[in-house]
Amino acid sequence: MNRCESCDCEMSEDEVDICDGCRYTVAEFDDDYASMPKHPCPACANEGVFLGTLGTYDHYRCRGCGITYYETKEKTDG
Repeated sequence: MNRCESCDCEMSEDEVDICDGCRYTVAEFDDDYASMPKHPCPACANEGVFLGTLGTYDHYRCRGCGITYYETKEKTDG
């Protein structure tokens, strides 16, 4: 029997490289990460709507609780 590269459990004959349990865990993590808000609210972790840039800060308003917050603007080379 082959062993899983990730968790070292015994795999069935139809499993290749990693077991189905590890494969589904990785896929679920990727789906959860992709669905996370890009600029999460610090109060409720809901999605932030971009309001604009002032100086070195990007300002957002939360779609969930309505607070406004800011993040340091990402520096770009150039």
